[in-house]
Amino acid sequence: MALVNALKTGKSPRTSLSGWLYTVARNLAADYIKKKARTVSLIEDLVADEPSLTDQVHLSQLTPILRKAILQLTEEQQHVIALRFGRGLSLAETAQLLEKSVGAIKGLQHRALTSLARFIPQGVEYDG
Repeated sequence: MALVNALKTGKSPRTSLSGWLYTVARNLAADYIKKKARTVSLIEDLVADEPSLTDQVHLSQLTPILRKAILQLTEEQQHVIALRFGRGLSLAETAQLLEKSVGAIKGLQHRALTSLARFIPQGVEYDG
């Protein structure tokens, strides 16, 4: 419906239809989540399909720390981290979906990872 409304009002996608649709879907999802006053946990997107028992133990200890750290990132940084590491998308794919340049995605990813490193308390290590 958003696409039909955009076409009617002359505000159609300028570059990539798939990127525009993704952005609309992302915004609708964000609005829905805010409306329900729930937080989105991106940590599940960052977990491998079948972690070993040792990995599961480490993950159970790190999950609350990572969740708190991820929620301190900007919304754009959260999206980049989820798409790059959770969904395994390339820089180019992520850039297209978010309608940004590859350089902008690299910068967002770098700042997100730097922030995550600062948010994780000293002494938290993972040997996986």
